[in-house]
Amino acid sequence: MEKNRDKESGIVALRSEGLAHESGSLVRRGLVCLSTADMARVIDAAKALTSTAHPYSYEDTLSEQFNKLFPQYPQWSFLRMFPKTQELSCNIFSGKQLYEVDDQAFALMLNRLKVGQGIVGWVAQTNELLIVRDVREDSRFLATADVYPNVEVRSVVAVPLRSQESSCVGVLELINVVGPGGFPETDISLLQTFADFAAIGFGNQDTCASAAELGRFDGLTGFETKPYFETALRVRFKYIKRRFSLINIQLEDFETLSESESWQLINQLLVEVTRTIKANIRGFDSAFRYDSAEFFIDLVNATKENACNMALQLHGALKRTVSLVTGLEDPHVAMGVATYPSDFETKEDMFQRFDEAMLLLKISTGDGVVAVGKGILSPPTHCCDSDGGRR
Repeated sequence: MEKNRDKESGIVALRSEGLAHESGSLVRRGLVCLSTADMARVIDAAKALTSTAHPYSYEDTLSEQFNKLFPQYPQWSFLRMFPKTQELSCNIFSGKQLYEVDDQAFALMLNRLKVGQGIVGWVAQTNELLIVRDVREDSRFLATADVYPNVEVRSVVAVPLRSQESSCVGVLELINVVGPGGFPETDISLLQTFADFAAIGFGNQDTCASAAELGRFDGLTGFETKPYFETALRVRFKYIKRRFSLINIQLEDFETLSESESWQLINQLLVEVTRTIKANIRGFDSAFRYDSAEFFIDLVNATKENACNMALQLHGALKRTVSLVTGLEDPHVAMGVATYPSDFETKEDMFQRFDEAMLLLKISTGDGVVAVGKGILSPPTHCCDSDGGRR
């Protein structure tokens, strides 16, 4: 209880600092000269953006508040910064999460833009607002980076979301909004202030998420744990509702090895299995340690065929890894593959289909790859294609 109160106190302190920062921002931007109605809209947006938000709903809040404050600008995007990799990912376009739009938009969400690339990358790198009247005359414009579904980009207004430490946490970009007279000065001030609020909101979100996610990652493998796998499933079923495939991995020899070998060797085995899994999946896929010797891999937008190919390649790699670490000549690795929504539509249905498929495999040899609806698969004769293979 004492620890929870400390965490809550920290969050309240952070929000107090944020509100002070907001008040100063209003004065700096000259927004105190706004009409009473406009000032009320700004304050309402500030309250919503800086409140403690659930990690999966904050970008919905940002989208909702932007559309309320700037209804005259329907074409806009938000790109979130990933500090560790210094990359940007577009999550929102025209007020919608990209996974809600179409396959082309969903593919855009999976792309990562390096800081410095394109107009948005330049804004993220310099932390400065940028207005480009004609992108064809600006050398920073990059056709492969500054691109959106079914839109010809002609002009851009981009503003960074600056944290209180002055680092960039994301970029808001307005598309084709610069008119013959330029971009309104009042709207520039509003946009910069909105970005300040949003940056504070992301800081609050990260603080709350850090407090809530202690124990999220398995200490040995670094993979997310069982509760977070089930949370990821709930989010997919409720919000995303787009195709994905799962691979279930079970190390069949683990229990016997645990009884006869040292804990050092068992830990070494799990570490090497982790490395093998990471080396054989795509960078944007996720792996989870579900049980002591059971893993799940979440393959974003992968077809059943591509998931099966990846599973077969991974199966061979895992057998080699287990053999090298333990000395077993023919280790047994059982793997299952299933795809949403063709094979399952709920979490309960998913586990049932996997149980049925894995039972079929274990009755046979206990070693190999089985796919829901296809049965036990034969080993591959060629490498996977670029969509479903190794990266």
